[in-house]
Amino acid sequence: MRTDQEIHLGQRIRTIRRQMGWTLDDCQRRSSGKLPAVTLGAYERGERSISLAKLSLIAELLQVPIEHLLSGAEKSSVNVKERHIY
Repeated sequence: MRTDQEIHLGQRIRTIRRQMGWTLDDCQRRSSGKLPAVTLGAYERGERSISLAKLSLIAELLQVPIEHLLSGAEKSSVNVKERHIY
C-alpha cells in the first residue's frame, strides 16, 4: 500500500525530471545504468520504497538537494542544469 509520503515524493521527482525535459530512459543513461528506468518509474508512482542511497543518487542526478525532494519545496525555485553523473 502506498503512503501519502511515497506518492508525494514520487510526484516531486517526476515533476523535476520533466522540468529538465528528461525521460525515464534519459535518467537511466545519465546515471550509467545505476538508476534503471523501470525502477525510477516505480519510485515516481509511489509503488516502491526508495532507499536513502537511491534517493541520494536521484537528487544528485537531478541536481537538487535531497532536502528539496523530502520537503516538497517549490520546484520553480530550483535551478536545474543539464549535468552528467560519471
